[in-house]
Amino acid sequence: TLTAQLLLLRGMGTKGEDMDQVTNNRRTLSNNIGPKIAQLAKSKGFTQSQIAQKCGVSRITIQRFFNGKTEIRSGDLEKILNILNLDLSSDVDYLINSQRYQIPHSLTQVKGDLILLMESLSPEVRKTILDNICWWTETSDNDALQQSTQKLKSFVKNMEA
Repeated sequence: TLTAQLLLLRGMGTKGEDMDQVTNNRRTLSNNIGPKIAQLAKSKGFTQSQIAQKCGVSRITIQRFFNGKTEIRSGDLEKILNILNLDLSSDVDYLINSQRYQIPHSLTQVKGDLILLMESLSPEVRKTILDNICWWTETSDNDALQQSTQKLKSFVKNMEA
């Protein structure tokens, strides 16, 4: 998972690993985690330039990290995670708790369940739920979220017609 990879990337090897093995694991994780964080940044409406500026590094550094071409310092990684509103500590707590309770659904399954539930509702109830989602998200300063909210509002208007 992303959180497990982040922990290893920060230098936490397992007992008995020699330094070369830890370094190789870190390189492999860098190559895998950069593109995943890039996808997340894109989904949240951030450009490489914006992230680079907020982190105080060059856009090329971010580009190479996002493309899996280079490692990034743990301090810069923490800055990126903060920009993306990711709290590694909370994610680790969540993983520990979710393993304790063995939650069987993946995010994809939950999305599918939400679609089935929405389709089973009356049009009036569905409209009310979608109106509430729009209301909760319309004050966001995230451009991607704003665009999604506008699309959802347009969809709700078409439901009324």
